[in-house]
Amino acid sequence: MYRTFFVVSVCLMTLSISLGDHQLERFYEKEIPTELIRRLFDLTISQQTKEEIPLKLPLQLYRQKGVFSSAVKLYFHGKPEFAEARRLMNLFDNNMFVTAWVTSSLLEAYRLGDSPKPTEEQIMLALNSFQVHINKNKPYVNSAMTFWPQSFNSAKNYWNSAPVNLVVSSKNCALLQQHLTITKLNTFEDSYHSVQAYEANHRTETSLLKVS
Repeated sequence: MYRTFFVVSVCLMTLSISLGDHQLERFYEKEIPTELIRRLFDLTISQQTKEEIPLKLPLQLYRQKGVFSSAVKLYFHGKPEFAEARRLMNLFDNNMFVTAWVTSSLLEAYRLGDSPKPTEEQIMLALNSFQVHINKNKPYVNSAMTFWPQSFNSAKNYWNSAPVNLVVSSKNCALLQQHLTITKLNTFEDSYHSVQAYEANHRTETSLLKVS
């Protein structure tokens, strides 16, 4: 949906350049149905994570409480099947940018237009999610924020910022592939029990989720 907003904005800028501001004003004079605005508002709000969802690979990705939905996609290009792969394959991404952008857009839409007013709970969910994005590498109170949540690297004595789901998923996929490569699998049953053993011995590390 956010991509749709971006495309619409680009189209409006293109129209402005092609037709001139006078012609574009006529476009804005058309009233947008109230019901459509309400449905778009409700759809946007539904994308906000109301409760913390823990990481449980491979079926459940980590979702930070308060963030609005966005996804990391692999950049496939070329033939139609690659385009379809790009559309379907994605990982939920917990970042500050999307949540800040959507929240400010909702407030502006209410202040300047006819959009519904976001509730205090919705605003506070977003604001509280920003706490884990404050740059902890600065030894003083500051307004510097990180794109992704930070986790402490004790070996380097440094706070790293990284996409949790992408990092953990990539790490576990690599470990599983290595495990299956070095294990001799003769039957499907052997394969099944081998994967079960892997999962028992290689529990997903959740240190990346322990942010403060």
